[in-house]
Order: sequence, then C-alpha cells, then structure tokens
Amino acid sequence: MKAADKEAICRLDGMDYALRRIEKIGTEEFRKELKVRYRNGISIQIPPKELSDASDRIKEMCLDTVLTMATLVLHDEFDFGKKRVQRFYDRFMKKADCLRGDFVTWQDYSDIIKEELGINIKIRMND
Repeated sequence: MKAADKEAICRLDGMDYALRRIEKIGTEEFRKELKVRYRNGISIQIPPKELSDASDRIKEMCLDTVLTMATLVLHDEFDFGKKRVQRFYDRFMKKADCLRGDFVTWQDYSDIIKEELGINIKIRMND
C-alpha cells in the first residue's frame, strides 16, 4: 500500500471517529475532548474511558501527595498533633468532595482566599 493511501485511510478513520463521538457526546463536549487531546498529545487510539480513568488516577494521586505534604508541614512546622491533623484531614477531604461534586470551583476557593486572607493564589490551568 502506498503512503498516500495509508494517509487517506487514517484521515477517513479520524473523520469516522469524530463523527461517532459527536453523535454520542455532542459538539461542545467533543471540542473539549479534542482540546485535551491536542494539549496533552493524546492519540485517538486511546479510548475516552481509558483517558478518563487515567485522569482520575492522576487527580487522586495529586490529592494524596498534596495532602501528605500539607499534613507533614502542619505537624513539623506548626506542631499540629494527631487531633488537629485529623480535623485538617477531614475538612480537606470535605473541600475536595465539594470540588468533585461540582458544588464549587478552584476559582471559588481562590476568591475566598483572596477576599478573606489577602493572598492571591493563581491556579495554573491546563487550558
């Protein structure tokens, strides 16, 4: 098979994939998916379910690592004992659950910190 023929088949396969995804999730959701794939160099050969599962695992790992570091700093630098660290942990997880449930956004939390503490935290989004 000629290289030009292979390229044409690949393009048709891509068009077929795009059509099926648009029919399934709609144009706007497909745009979002495509944006994520372009930004991160993710091939269409990786199914959306696998991509979502991998993304969830990465988010969980980030949450765990940030919580570990914050807990250690509170204990080492601010002498938080077991009870205060547990209170922090419980509250942290509630705030994380609010994000996961789409009850608040990162921008909401950033705005509260700015308003109440005068600290400007910029969230570096991957858009």
